Amino acid sequence: MQEKYLVGRRALVTAASRNLGAAIATALARKGAAVCVQYHQSADASEDLVQRLRAETGLEHIAVRGDATDSHSIRQVVGEASERLGGPIDVLVNNFGPFSMTPYAELPESEWDRIFDANAKACYVATQCVAVGMRKAGWGRIVNLAAGSAYLRNHSIYGLAKEAIIFLTIPLSYRGLSSTPQPAGWLHEVRLPNWSPFYAAPHSTWSRGSPWRWTEVGGYNASDESQYGVIPSAGRLLTAVTV
Repeated sequence: MQEKYLVGRRALVTAASRNLGAAIATALARKGAAVCVQYHQSADASEDLVQRLRAETGLEHIAVRGDATDSHSIRQVVGEASERLGGPIDVLVNNFGPFSMTPYAELPESEWDRIFDANAKACYVATQCVAVGMRKAGWGRIVNLAAGSAYLRNHSIYGLAKEAIIFLTIPLSYRGLSSTPQPAGWLHEVRLPNWSPFYAAPHSTWSRGSPWRWTEVGGYNASDESQYGVIPSAGRLLTAVTV
C-alpha cells in the first residue's frame, strides 16, 4: 500500500481537537488528505492542531466550529468543510461521543437528548450529508465510532446511543456500502479527574494504549484497499463503511 494513499482526498473528522479525534486527523493528514478538524468549544486546541499539520504536511488543513447536538450546525460544518477544502468530503470520521451513565430513573430529558443527539443523530446527519456525493464520485469512506458500552447495561443513554450507531452503520450495506463492527479494548485519554475509564465489552479483545496506537488501522480504513473497517479504539467499537 502506498505511503501517501490519501493524496487529493478531503477528510472531515468530528470532535477532533484532542485525544482520539486529533490522532485520527493527524494520521489522515500524514497519508496525504486535506483535513477539516471539527470542534465545538476547543478553538485554541483545534487551531494549534491545524497549524502543526500544515507545518508537517504542507497542506491546507482547516478547523470548523460546530455543535453536535444541532442538526443544522452539523450540516453547516459539512458544507463549510467542503467549500474550504475545495470539493466534496471523501473521508468522514464520526467521532462525536459525549458520555453519560446517569441511571434512567434519574436521567433528565435534556441529558437524554444531548447524549443521544450528539452520538447517534449527529452520526446519521453527517453521514447523510456526504453519502450522496461519495456515491456520485464512486469513492468514499465513512468511519463511525461506537463503543463497548453498547454491550453494558449500566451505561445508560450513552450505551443506547452507541448501540444505535452500530444499528445505523450495518444497514448502510443494503444501500451499496459495506461495513463490519468489532468489539475492542480501551485506551487512555485526557479526562476529568473524577472520571474512571475502566470498562470492557463482553467478548472483546483487550488492549490498552494511547490514541496514536490505532491510527494506522484507521488510516487503512480510508485507503483504496479497505472494503470494510475494524478499528480498536478507546474502548469503542468502530464501524467503517466504504463506497
